[in-house]
Amino acid sequence: MNHLIHFSFSRLVSVIKRDLVENWKTNLYRILTCYIIFGLIFIFMMYGMNHSSGSSAEYFYERFCGNVTGIIYIALNLYMCYFASLILEPMRTKERRISYLMLPATLGEKFVSRALYVTIGTLIIFGCGLLMAELTRLLFVPILGISEEFGRFCLADVWHRILAENQEPTFYGESDYSYTLLIMFFTVLITWSHSLYILGGSFFRKKAFIKTMGLCFLLMILFGNFFVQIFEGTEPELIKWLEDWTEANPTQAANTFLSIGFRLFLLLTVLNWGLSYKLFATSQITERKLFRR
Repeated sequence: MNHLIHFSFSRLVSVIKRDLVENWKTNLYRILTCYIIFGLIFIFMMYGMNHSSGSSAEYFYERFCGNVTGIIYIALNLYMCYFASLILEPMRTKERRISYLMLPATLGEKFVSRALYVTIGTLIIFGCGLLMAELTRLLFVPILGISEEFGRFCLADVWHRILAENQEPTFYGESDYSYTLLIMFFTVLITWSHSLYILGGSFFRKKAFIKTMGLCFLLMILFGNFFVQIFEGTEPELIKWLEDWTEANPTQAANTFLSIGFRLFLLLTVLNWGLSYKLFATSQITERKLFRR
């Protein structure tokens, strides 16, 4: 068994192939679910906007693209968090735990395989369903007598819209670095929120998404009250100095706060992933009696 001590890329590929072969129906159903939901939303939204009055078809198409951008952003975040909570999906039952833990691969290889599935794999599933929905919407344009403006490939226009918005050169109109740091901050913030559900999915074996979401809301309320108490107990002179310094140095203040936030959430993200692997590595075949997770 010495060959199972070190990480092997070939064994990792074998574990991934096994998961794909055994769960192809589940993955197909998930693609179809995305496809049906997005397809219905896109078609009904397009049909409703096309029959609106008061503006040109080009205006309503731009509104349609804007709505699609918002829907994709919200849906993708929820979808990624939901699948992050399924990181230990192969270990939900005793039989599946026995089968998965007995695989001829290291714990690191098994964990990386699941991590790739709930990140890259989820993006592929989401993207396939979204692409199929958009192609179906285009097929319904001539069938429903929709304006030709809606016959454009909306996802390409949405992508161009996102790129155009991210090409703003400044933040507070002064510094390129501030805007770059802002993008980095929001990226690591989203990654951190995703890692919370990775951690929750590694701890809870049943209804991990709901339990993790409820726990996050509870902690958010507790920490909110905690910081309010700290703020109320802070010396007024310190708060006044901080406000004056922020107003006098807006760009420097933005850089400082964003830099601190970026480092903090990056550290928390690494910590969440580390704890998730620790929980995965200590998984047992028999279910723990504590909390009956």
